[in-house]
Amino acid sequence: MLFSCSPNLDKTDSVYCVIKQYKIERPIISHSSEPPPPPPPPILFYGDYNFILMDTSKVFYHTRHFYYSCMNGIDPYDQKPPLLNLSPGDLREIGINQLPRFLTAINDSVTNDREFFASISSPTDTIKNRAFKIIRDFLKSRKLNRYIIRNWTEEEEYVTTAKIKNLHYDPKTVDWKVGFDTKFTPPTDTVGEK
Repeated sequence: MLFSCSPNLDKTDSVYCVIKQYKIERPIISHSSEPPPPPPPPILFYGDYNFILMDTSKVFYHTRHFYYSCMNGIDPYDQKPPLLNLSPGDLREIGINQLPRFLTAINDSVTNDREFFASISSPTDTIKNRAFKIIRDFLKSRKLNRYIIRNWTEEEEYVTTAKIKNLHYDPKTVDWKVGFDTKFTPPTDTVGEK
């Protein structure tokens, strides 16, 4: 979730954004006659396009995600990302200068879909990568307001690190700290590129 964002006013033309940690406190159970408040909406971690913005210029993306048709069985106060079974081969690097052309080449049938959703993630709370402004401007120009700005997931962290450092990646050997949402089983498996 975006906490705050403002353009840097110096000559570097960088954009700085601070990503807010998404944490919702459980409501205190009351014994009054008032009905409890509705649970918060579920977090969608992954979308049709998932951009990972590294340092100040590296941009990776992947298109693996789940189609969520319903959210039965999910605890809205303890949400974790689903396991995508990402591999380093699923990540594609985009040169910062090629990013505008890449974005405009996304098929209109994909972005015109009312279910279109994108995610922009970063390993740090502050995004200094100028790709952020390029992606955000593209989404605004297409009137696409369904996107999230978040810290990268553990799976994206390990896969991206393996890709950048050319390391062997085996998810079975990773000591996952946060883990994955195992309560929700989507009607279809993860979805690859369209």
